[in-house]
Amino acid sequence: MGRYPDHVIEKIKREIDLPALFRAKGAELKPTHNGGFECLCLFHQENTASLKLNRVDGIWVAHCFGCDWSGDGIKFFMDTEGVSFVHAIELLSNGHGHQFMMSDRVVKKSTVPRLPSPVELTAQDHEALTQVLGYYHERLKLTVSALEYLKSRKIGSEEAINHHYMGFSDRTLGLRLPESNRKAGAEIRERLKRLGIYRDNGREHFRGCLVFPIRDENGIITEIYGRAIGKLRAGTPKHLYLPGPHQGIWNPKALHGEELILTECIIDALSFWDHGFRNVISLYGVSGLTNELFQAIVHSPVKVIRLAYDHDEPGNKNAQHHAESFLKEGKDCFRIVFPRGMDANEYIQKVDNPSESLRHLINSAVWLGKGTSVSTTASPDQSTLTAEERPLPAGREKVPPAEPTQAPPGASPRREPSGVGSVDAKVSWDKVEIDFEDRHYRIFGLHKNMSFGVLRVNMRLMVDDLYYDDEINLYK
Repeated sequence: MGRYPDHVIEKIKREIDLPALFRAKGAELKPTHNGGFECLCLFHQENTASLKLNRVDGIWVAHCFGCDWSGDGIKFFMDTEGVSFVHAIELLSNGHGHQFMMSDRVVKKSTVPRLPSPVELTAQDHEALTQVLGYYHERLKLTVSALEYLKSRKIGSEEAINHHYMGFSDRTLGLRLPESNRKAGAEIRERLKRLGIYRDNGREHFRGCLVFPIRDENGIITEIYGRAIGKLRAGTPKHLYLPGPHQGIWNPKALHGEELILTECIIDALSFWDHGFRNVISLYGVSGLTNELFQAIVHSPVKVIRLAYDHDEPGNKNAQHHAESFLKEGKDCFRIVFPRGMDANEYIQKVDNPSESLRHLINSAVWLGKGTSVSTTASPDQSTLTAEERPLPAGREKVPPAEPTQAPPGASPRREPSGVGSVDAKVSWDKVEIDFEDRHYRIFGLHKNMSFGVLRVNMRLMVDDLYYDDEINLYK
């Protein structure tokens, strides 16, 4: 993924007044017969002008016939100011270039930044983090490739970007900080290293990542999630956080209602949030239910929790494990089931109408274990609807919506306790056990149903030392 689109670089080249840059360096330009200029070369000693400047397809370029130096305005700025290509683009995109030149001589390597620093030297730690995230936030809005990535995943609306203060680390933060060989630069960089923004090798920790701030109960940024995008080298991690234990909750406002959706990661949570379901919170990965988040949910007004974890083995196991923990705290739990192998974001990328399709999955959520039964109908900006108001399943999906029969192993059928005559069921990863009077039923094999249209289980009935085995095809 290129850092700067070709059309942006092309625009900068066309806008650069290369003759003005030469004059700013003290060159005396003489007009030539073809509308160009000539002068003594700035890159080697000579007495006769051998450097020519001409327009080629609307762009000023220069070539020295003595030392063979050649280039456009960007190359000239890099070679005369001692800056990198990225630094040159940042400077030239903020003006025509000559106002940023430090002197009338060629500089081999510049150590003086010409762009304002987003981090104040006197800022407190939490203020410095906020200022860095503010800079990343503005860079996201200017980075076409990052915005296109979000669009390809059907998330990242302007409202979501602003509300969640999303950003992008495009590797330009260091260009705006004083160099480390200066006192101010050393102090700022050392602080950012301690906060986790910089690594010991001097590079930005979240370079090339979409970044999402995570805050504590006072609104102070305590954690950052980074999602690397673009072409990654083998072994490059896709998911990054600040060093140390996780702190804070993403989208804590979701805890103010009676119903909550839990996802494994922020990208999945945004898949719900951006399509109308704002009562969603993200874990720190499939096993990343922190004690802070667990206690916040337990002590919140939330009564119903819908677990929207990936439909794979880790997701299914942790959904069952987390449900058991929440059920013990009096919370009703349901499982939002995606097609096998999919997560929330992969699912919305495959359907034509993400909002309607997600609503269908929420309405079809599978009841997990024992709990007080409640209505599970939901719609954007609404927590519940009556049974008569439930929408029909969304049509024209490119992949079928997951059905209750595709529940992950360990999930109970979506059946509400009937009161009189109801029985207790012990649900585990690979079987369901039911005791009724002197009979013990063991139902297993549900987890082996791997595709739509297949639902076979084995059942064993035991009474004292006697038992009876049977295979049941629930589709017949």
